[in-house]
Amino acid sequence: MEKETAQFEPVIYDTTLREGLQTPGGIGGNLAERIYAANLIARFADWVELGMPANNVDYKIIEAVKGSFIENEREAGIAVLCRNKEFDIDRAEEVLQGYHTTLAHLFIGTSQEHRNHRFKGGWTKED
Repeated sequence: MEKETAQFEPVIYDTTLREGLQTPGGIGGNLAERIYAANLIARFADWVELGMPANNVDYKIIEAVKGSFIENEREAGIAVLCRNKEFDIDRAEEVLQGYHTTLAHLFIGTSQEHRNHRFKGGWTKED
């Protein structure tokens, strides 16, 4: 008897436009070049992560790319990166509003520096 195997399609989650230089707005090029790059990526990726909307530079880029995706009827979802802070989450909700498929990627820093600052040293590696 032949074993039945499930078939899964990979989900492509692209962070090219967020990675940049690990700083908000760090990916090079002018706004038109960024919009072009996002549309190119959206042709092949299921999700395009665009940056951190808590930062005003990234917010404007995300807003412009979202408008272009709507205009060009892109199917790819738009994702943004947020710290685990109310302001970041509110800005993500605001900038993503009106788009068909969205995701807010929440993170919390776990380096010793982050633990000391964010948790006032009260969160150890063992925690």
